[in-house]
Amino acid sequence: MYDSPQDDMFWFECGVDGFRIDTAGMYSKDQAFLDAPIVFQDQYYQPSAIYTNNGPRTHEFHKEMFDQVTSKYDVMTVGEVGYCSKEEALKYVGASENEMNMIFLFDVIEVGCEDGDKFRYKGFNLKDLKQAVQNECSFIEGTDAWFTVFIENHDQARTISRFGDKKHQVKNGKLLSIMQTTLTGTKVKKLE
Repeated sequence: MYDSPQDDMFWFECGVDGFRIDTAGMYSKDQAFLDAPIVFQDQYYQPSAIYTNNGPRTHEFHKEMFDQVTSKYDVMTVGEVGYCSKEEALKYVGASENEMNMIFLFDVIEVGCEDGDKFRYKGFNLKDLKQAVQNECSFIEGTDAWFTVFIENHDQARTISRFGDKKHQVKNGKLLSIMQTTLTGTKVKKLE
């Protein structure tokens, strides 16, 4: 159960406007603790999302945090969920669900990554990038949900390296920046 509402209330009382909830889809695990299937023969650690993501009590925990803390303040929460379908993502951020206000969608971040392992980058094609952008921008259509726009994070190589080339680095950076500012969703600014 959610056992630190006083800690979060302390920060809200100090004037914090919200929280980024890290790995928000991994708070409840399959209690059978089964071994992940061998997907990649060449590595010791295997993808375990089927047992570790969107577990049986995850939404219960988020609703409890909303009820006990965040609903009592004029604040926002954004969740790093990842690795779920649109239907599952809406359970986290649909306004009627009373869990979180926004979600990080990983469609663009994971373009070119191996299915099942975001750290295995195999390269991308423009069609896949376009589809990922379309998937993210259409996320809110017909829903009461909202999401953030971001095109890189600490888990992947920088977008200029992934979606461009060294010869055109400055132009690539400007183009990616323009693309990001025109997309639907709340823009995330990296704080230095």
